[in-house]
Formats: sequence, C-alpha cells, structure tokens
Amino acid sequence: MITRALQRLIVSSRVALTLRAPTTRAIQLPVRLRLMHTSRIVLAKMTYDNENITSHSFLVRDPKYQATISPISKDFYLPQKPLISDEFTEKLANNQWQGDTIVDEFVRISYFVRDQGLDIPISEPCFDTLVAELINASPSFTFEELCKVLFCLNMWPPTSSVQSPNFKELWLQLDSVCMTKFRDWSVPQLLLVMDHWYQLSLLRIGKFGRVACRKALRNYKSLSSAELVQMLFYVNVRRVFPDIEVVGLQVHLEKRISALSMEEVGVCAMAFFKTKTRIVSFNLMEMILRKLISNADTAESLTIGCIAKIIRMGLHIGLVPLLLQVFEALYPRVQRGDLNSVAKLHLVLAGTNVQVFHQGLLSSVTESLLRNIKSIRLKELERLALTLQMFKWPKEVPGVTDDLYKFIMNELHSPEREQECNQYPRSFTSLLHYLSVAGLYDYKLADRALSHEFLNVIYTPSVKDSGFEILSLDVGLEVECPDYQGARLKQKSRSVLSKEISKSPYYYRDFNQTMDKGSYNDKKLKEVALTMSKIIGPSWESKMYIGHLLPNFFWPDIALKFSEDCESFEDFPSDFDFQWPGVIKKPDSPNWAVVVYACRSLVVRGDENQVIGSLAMKLRWLEKVGYNCILIPNLEWPENRDDQIDKIESLLISCRKSIMSKRQQNVLLN
Repeated sequence: MITRALQRLIVSSRVALTLRAPTTRAIQLPVRLRLMHTSRIVLAKMTYDNENITSHSFLVRDPKYQATISPISKDFYLPQKPLISDEFTEKLANNQWQGDTIVDEFVRISYFVRDQGLDIPISEPCFDTLVAELINASPSFTFEELCKVLFCLNMWPPTSSVQSPNFKELWLQLDSVCMTKFRDWSVPQLLLVMDHWYQLSLLRIGKFGRVACRKALRNYKSLSSAELVQMLFYVNVRRVFPDIEVVGLQVHLEKRISALSMEEVGVCAMAFFKTKTRIVSFNLMEMILRKLISNADTAESLTIGCIAKIIRMGLHIGLVPLLLQVFEALYPRVQRGDLNSVAKLHLVLAGTNVQVFHQGLLSSVTESLLRNIKSIRLKELERLALTLQMFKWPKEVPGVTDDLYKFIMNELHSPEREQECNQYPRSFTSLLHYLSVAGLYDYKLADRALSHEFLNVIYTPSVKDSGFEILSLDVGLEVECPDYQGARLKQKSRSVLSKEISKSPYYYRDFNQTMDKGSYNDKKLKEVALTMSKIIGPSWESKMYIGHLLPNFFWPDIALKFSEDCESFEDFPSDFDFQWPGVIKKPDSPNWAVVVYACRSLVVRGDENQVIGSLAMKLRWLEKVGYNCILIPNLEWPENRDDQIDKIESLLISCRKSIMSKRQQNVLLN
C-alpha cells in the first residue's frame, strides 16, 4: 500500500512540475511511471569491464582490503527506523526537505527505491528539490556523510547518461567536494572514497580520480603493499599513469613482489598494460615470470591473461628461455581446459613479439578456439590468425577442419558477424590481411573492405589512419589475384600509405657516410649494401638499386640486374625512382635478383631456418612479380669483412645458376 501511495505521489509530483515547467520541458517529459527497465543503450553507470570486475573481486575477497573497499553488504548504511513514514511521504509529496537531515533522508529513499525494485532514476523531476538540497549541504559533509551519499547513489537505477539532470549536477558537486577535502584525508580514506567512485563507474571521468592517484603514487615508497596494489587497480581503471617516475615505481615493486599474491601481481600487470606502459625492469619481469611458474597450477585465468599481455608488450630477449618455461608449466592446464579462451589466446600471443611459440600449446589452443568459433569475438579471431600466420601453422586441425584458414574465412560470411565487422572494422581488415599472408583471399570480403563506403565511412575518414593492413591487402590482390575485379585503393591513397609505412631508401643509399648511424639492423643492411658495392665495382650506383620493390614493407631491398650471360651486371631502369611510391616495381626481364636482409625479428627464434609469415609472403610476392630472391638471415651474416664478401659472392653465384637453370627449363618447355 505504501509503495502504491508513493508511486502516485511521484506521478503527481511529476505532473505538477511538468505543468509549472516551460513548454519545451513539458514536451520532453511524458507523465508516465516506468516500473520496468526497457533497453539501455548508454548508461550513466557505464558498463563494467569484466576484467575490472574480476580484479576488484580479488581485492574484495582479501581481508586486508576490507577497510578501503566500499562496503560489501548493501545494508551497511541501512537506517534503523522505518524507511517510509507518513512524515517522510509528506516531505516527498510537498518537495520539502530539510538541510540538516538531508543525508538521512537521501539514504532512506535510496534504500526504498532499491528494495522495492522501482525503476525511478534520480533524474526524475520529483527529485529536483532533494538533489538541490543535497548539493547545498554537500560542502559541509563529514567524511562519513560523503561516503554514505556516494554509496547510496549507486543504488538508484541508471540514468540515460552522465549528463542526465540531477545526476550530472550531483556527481559533479560531489567530485568538487572531494577535490576540496582530499588533502586532509589519509591514504586509507583516499582509497575508500576512490572505491566508491569506482563503484559508480565515474572514477575515470571525474577530476578527483586524477588528483587522488597522483597524490598517493607520488609517495609510492610510503605505501603499504596492499595500498600500492589497490592504487594500481585504480590506475588501470583510469587508463593513465599520473605524472610520476614509473621506472622508479617498477624498481620499487621488485622489493614488494615476493609478498604479493598471484592475483595481486595480476592487478599490477593490468595497470601497466592498460596504461600502455612497458615493464623495463628486467628483474621485475623475471620475478613475475618465476612467480607465475611457481603458481601455474592455481593462477586464475585473468591473472595469466594480464601477465601474458605485458609479456607481449615488451620482453627482454634474455628472458625468452624463462618464457618457454612459462609455456611448459601452463601447457597441462590448457590441455585440461582449465583456462578460459581469452587467457589461452593471450598466452600464445605472448610469444609473437619475440618470435617464439610452444608447439603443443599453440596446437591445443587453436583446436580449442576453433571448436567454439561461434562464441569467439572477431577481435580474438584476428589475434589467433596473427599467431597462426606468423608461425606458418599447418592448415589441418584434426577433428575440426582440413583448412583452418578457410574455416576462419567462412566464419566471416556468417550473418552474425556483419554487425561485428562494422563495429570493429580494423579487426575485420586485419583478419583479412593475416589470411592473405597465408595465401587466402576472398573476393567478396575484399571488395567490401576496400570499398569507398567501408573505408571512408566505417573505417576511418583519413587515409593516413587506414593502416598497413589495408595497403597490404590491396597489394596482395594485385600480385596474387590478377582476375580480381572488385574495389581497389586509389593510386593516391596507396602513395600516401606507402610513404607512411615504408622507411626512406635514401637513408641507406649514402651508406659510405652513414655507416655508423642508425639501429643495429640499419647498420647490418648498410653492411650488405657496402659489400655488394665492392663486388660490383665503381659503377655500383647505376647497377645496384636500393629501395622498395613492394610498397607495403618497412625495410627496403637491394636489387640487381644480371646481363644476358649472367656474367656481369646491367644498369637498372632510370624510371625506378620516378614511379609513384605505391607502385610495384616490376622487373623487365627474368635476370633480376633481389637481396632481402632478414633482421632478427623476421626469423622464428630457435629455428633460424624458418622465417615468419610476413617475410615468407614478401618472398612469395617477389618471386611472383618476377624477381629471384636471395635471403640473408641476420644470424648468417658474418662479422668479418672478407667473410662478408665471400658470403655475397657465394649467394650471387647460386642465384646466377638458378637463373640459368630456369632459362634452360623454359627453353625445353617451349
């Protein structure tokens, strides 16, 4: 009976306020009480990230965090006296609230709305006066009153957005009050208030969250281990580190890591990943990996996934053997199906930046994910394809499919993927690119990805932002699919993208003057060019072309044209440098050779004879265009100058023999 009476009072209050409001407001606010939620497209309390929910639950379950976490019991601030009385109902009906008791009144009505399951957001006009009184009284709130209001605000049904009337004014005022008072709070009090804001999903957009993180982490050495972990959780939520010495923080974490649980380590790892901050401390990363190995049987899926993400973000080469031990330790759990799909996927992705993989692990993960392909997100399919094409994984997955790449491609044709491809266009085009690396193209999907409507409306309005995957897909269609008649990139767009992606060849052409400049791989490529120039002789500048024969690769190559008898070298065409940047430079005879230097990151670590998928694709394309490829892996390039000359001469002789052999075969066939 009380509930119905209150509902009638709320409706009548809305009617009264609507009639007194300007005409525009009366039109915008229909007189109707919604007792059930309809669809929610945008929520004021933004959709929680599942990773954050799980990480926060780790803290909630740990007793040492209880004092700094928002109360677990929803009845923590439940009033002792009845929630609704005649006096209270009268106040609601007449919109008469007293400033000295406003917090208690707000607590009572918040609990009532929650307990009755009423779909009455605080943005309703009947709560205008209530919110106004709260705002007026807020500067004088005690710490406990402030926590009460934040806690109870989370009980209300979501408003349509953070800009909704009443809700916007109230949370902005509470944010301002926190900004005024936070300097007087202890670290535990600071953490408690931050957790209330996190529960409201407003920690990331409010000003208080920013200054609170900065205040606490500037003195990270004085924080306890629990306080440091909890603060890093909020850094993860905000997606940005405050202005502090992050390297010093990582060094400090080395001293704390042994005292942390595996879940707490995962929370710390997530903070570095979500803020795109590499762990540069060798010791810290080593400690994390060793701790994961020790807890391989019990670590949560989320924790394993978080650590795998920071491994992929940046791992010192000296820790690769330890990473392989991590793979070996977790392999039995993958076989048993103990880990969720996200953790398994990130585990195999962890080795992609250092070009290592575990045969059994990748096989089990691939089979598991493809068996449940309908439940895998497009982003996860894209990352799986990235791993598979990098290590040139065999097509057959026993018991699942004879061709995993076609299996993935067919899934993209599913009607259920239509909206997902539009929602995540970069994942869609990247997936098509990775499948093209494996030699598979789908004309219908390629036509869609390269269409003007998709690129300029759904994908990105700026050509420069299109990315490597679009250019590579377009070039691949030109080289490997001569019968393709669908959409293509415009020449101007290809030129712009090529300039953005490719490293200027002029940097390498003056190698005699810049031999000591650049990265390790820059110097090695210059060494190759210098060695070849000595073999060719004084006229090398007109006979040795250094540049991009294919427009979608970062490193330039070195091209030579043998004479008809393959005993000397001819000048390269004068128009090579005057072609548009996005054009494929095609040879004018079958006597062309191209030297491709494979830096360390283009070869699978542990198997120096196996190049990764992207380099294999480059070699395949160059052969199809008409070049004879000479591959020089980094580890096969000698340090001694005389040995370098011998190496190049040996490779050129082999290439010459190959050209002559092909010529003889063509003669026999004709």
